[in-house]
Amino acid sequence: MNKNIMIAVIMCCALLLGGCYDSKEIDDRNFVISVGIDKGDNEKINVALGIAKPDAKTDSSVAEEIKTIQGDTFAQAVKLTSSTDSQSMYFGHTKNIVLSSEILKDPDEVEEILDTMMRNNDFSLKMIMLCTKGKATDCIKSVEKSDNGEGLYIWDFYKNNANETEATTRLELNDMEEEFRLGNSVVIPVISVEGDKIIIGGGAVASKNGLIGFLDENEMEGYVWVAENCAGHMVQASVGDELIPVAIAKSDAKVEFRDEGKLICDIKIDVRANVEGHGEDYNPEDIQKALKDVIERQISNTINKAQTEYKTDIFGVTEKISKKNEDLYNKYGKEECFQKMQFNIDVDAKITGTGVIS
Repeated sequence: MNKNIMIAVIMCCALLLGGCYDSKEIDDRNFVISVGIDKGDNEKINVALGIAKPDAKTDSSVAEEIKTIQGDTFAQAVKLTSSTDSQSMYFGHTKNIVLSSEILKDPDEVEEILDTMMRNNDFSLKMIMLCTKGKATDCIKSVEKSDNGEGLYIWDFYKNNANETEATTRLELNDMEEEFRLGNSVVIPVISVEGDKIIIGGGAVASKNGLIGFLDENEMEGYVWVAENCAGHMVQASVGDELIPVAIAKSDAKVEFRDEGKLICDIKIDVRANVEGHGEDYNPEDIQKALKDVIERQISNTINKAQTEYKTDIFGVTEKISKKNEDLYNKYGKEECFQKMQFNIDVDAKITGTGVIS
């Protein structure tokens, strides 16, 4: 081969192996960890960004700064974030989105926000969605202060602590968008700030038509018993004048339907639990009955609120009956069948261990 041709080939290969000549260096990016979205003045959208920054004192940790921007829409605000900063905003590491209740009350705003996130490949479909009754910006600032500026409090909570409480659930972007698209309602976990304390508990009920209302922590517990596996959760069972801490080892919910001249929904919860503390001082049957009573009461209260006040199926039983028994679904009014259902709740609670558990 001609020497000059060989050199040209080698140089071309070297250029190709050079790789990401047009890629952005880490120093040229702002890594957005959390996003808070509020209503602004003059029909604007306020967006707060919790941004991870390398800590000058150490190579292994990060500090977080908060940047806020305003736009006519969420999509415009996202574009403006990079145009107002020398570093581009990168949402590929964003862990959570906090929506204010005022945003949730506006179905057009929520639709635009979800559409923007679903269309932007940087946003992960696994991002955790939350709601706050106050300002989302305040939540983002409090998260930044709570964990030495790393901005990962919410993510760490769901990774490490969420299974220890039945007063919350996890809702991801993909699930929220899909349920809204199907015309269903969702329960969004609520985050609040009380002084220096961040609390994740309770839920916001919403649909594509906007915010419907809120569930307090007890009502949220009733929802979670039916909707999820509660293994790992802690429950306080009342025996006499004592509250006995009970750790749930297994939880399984089954939903069945019957036509007895009216539509009946049987919810059966199979629970296996261990007593933490001095459970040997009490009869296990008394603890089992107390556990059964508290779970049934929580579920019943939540169903009552969803049926009579909110008139929306937060449990997804309407979808279940449409798949299991289409004739019943059609007979009792399709989407209206949830309001016409009679619910029978039966919890089979078994204590499998008592005493001090290390």
